[in-house]
Amino acid sequence: MISLRSNVFIAAACLATICGLAGCGGSGSSGFDSAPTSEPDAIRQATQDGACVEYNGTIYCASGVPVVIEDDSAAVQFDEPSEPLPCPALPGDGGCTTSVGFSPDGFPPGTTFLGAWAESENGPWTLSDTEATSGDPGTDDRDVNVLLPDAGGAPPSAVVVAVLVYPGPFPTDLPAVSLRLRGFAPDFVYVTSDFAVDAGAEPGEPPIRP
Repeated sequence: MISLRSNVFIAAACLATICGLAGCGGSGSSGFDSAPTSEPDAIRQATQDGACVEYNGTIYCASGVPVVIEDDSAAVQFDEPSEPLPCPALPGDGGCTTSVGFSPDGFPPGTTFLGAWAESENGPWTLSDTEATSGDPGTDDRDVNVLLPDAGGAPPSAVVVAVLVYPGPFPTDLPAVSLRLRGFAPDFVYVTSDFAVDAGAEPGEPPIRP
């Protein structure tokens, strides 16, 4: 008997292979015409080509690119900010906090989503406090919360955000920080390109949405 997790992985892997051969989901060649050699390379290919890319058993997808699960199409769509993300300073702290909205669509009931962020596709990646399950009220409109520490200087000027997709409950022993997204053991990862951050935003200022 093949599990849902296995069906999801097989379908996604087949889709990624077909897209890699046929060029579907992209807008033309971006110079990445060979298989990725690392996770950061896979993320760059996915976001620049608007596609899904497989590396080391994990599928990395750009915002809105569909994957096939149980013969149905599903995707995670990020809110694309029209301006830098407002990141108000935390009281008594040199850091700031912001968020990026996302909407999952078409995933089977029980699919779990976690958020993560990094300063670039090179990592390290920090888990957000975001957790959503497909079928729960409000799942269609969620935020990945980003806490940018001061780290002895100014907060970073840009962030990359990811939504980790699990066809069921996620592992209970996940690390809080991982150098690579695959360290969180997701089946799919939806990733953004770099989003600029405005660390001088006033407290209480909401994220910019299209």
